Amino acid sequence: MNIFKIILISCLIITANFSYAQYDKNKLQMKGQIDSLMNSKLISETGIDQTTADKFIEKYKENNKQIRELKKEKKEVMKLIKADPSALDVGTKLDKLIDLDYEIFKNRKAFMEDLNNFMTPQQIAGTIVFMNDFSKEFRKRLKKNRNGNRN
Repeated sequence: MNIFKIILISCLIITANFSYAQYDKNKLQMKGQIDSLMNSKLISETGIDQTTADKFIEKYKENNKQIRELKKEKKEVMKLIKADPSALDVGTKLDKLIDLDYEIFKNRKAFMEDLNNFMTPQQIAGTIVFMNDFSKEFRKRLKKNRNGNRN
């Protein structure tokens, strides 16, 4: 009986490992497809060349990652403030929020200045508008697919 339980548990663990590995593989494959689609649409809709598009996407991803981290930190500080707005150190937390907002601003400004090194202002405007529209449309379709899968 104990051997049967051990074999059953081992099979469950192995099956779980395979399913998680498959999920990661599919996620990476999907991410690659999204990146490829974004790159090709960026080139076709803004008229920039492949090299410029690659540089832009690289810089855009770096900047987005930094801003997401700062926003995550800001959210945590805000959570602490909401949890106890009458705390003695609330002033310090408010100062931290302002500092984080300023860091986000500095990152965005540095991103724009970095783009000026290899793009014209018109190209920058076009790519920023494109990325904004692409992100909105992507989120809209994701939401639609998620809602469609629930029904």
